[in-house]
Amino acid sequence: MNSQLALRVNSYRDGEREPIDIVVDATEAGIADLHDAVEFTGPLTLSGHAYRDEDEVMVTARAEVPVSVSCGRCLVEERDTLESDIFIMYRPEDQRPDFLEGEEEVGLGYYDEGIIDLREDVRRYLLLEIPLWPVCGDDCKGLCRTCGVNLNESACACARDDDAPRNALTEQLDRLLDN
Repeated sequence: MNSQLALRVNSYRDGEREPIDIVVDATEAGIADLHDAVEFTGPLTLSGHAYRDEDEVMVTARAEVPVSVSCGRCLVEERDTLESDIFIMYRPEDQRPDFLEGEEEVGLGYYDEGIIDLREDVRRYLLLEIPLWPVCGDDCKGLCRTCGVNLNESACACARDDDAPRNALTEQLDRLLDN
């Protein structure tokens, strides 16, 4: 395996805590296509440590990656950082119980041929940190339902009535949000 997010178990001394400091491009990390609403604007940073106890390796790390997301109310692009704390105990694949064949267990991973591939676990942890409905701020006023103007930037003269005529942009947004 040729990945910057792969750890060789035999490079860690038994009974000692070893640092993990990895900076890798989002594509190499396997997260570039993580979510349609998120654009990764910089490298993934993974910092923490690994502790090896015979053939088990405990990985404790923090993953951080800069992103750009659209506000769910006003559609303005916002820059932010996805952050996740990762805690996983890795064991050799041959120690996986038969009843877990093909299944995943939270906080427990398996490695094969002495190599721990962190990509899928980092991907899962970061996916949990993506907000379902990102907003630029609690006080975001969103878009006018009638004319589509960003109410954070300017006011509009539209009637505040749910029966008011809709423009094409707001009708398209309504269809997208209903799906």
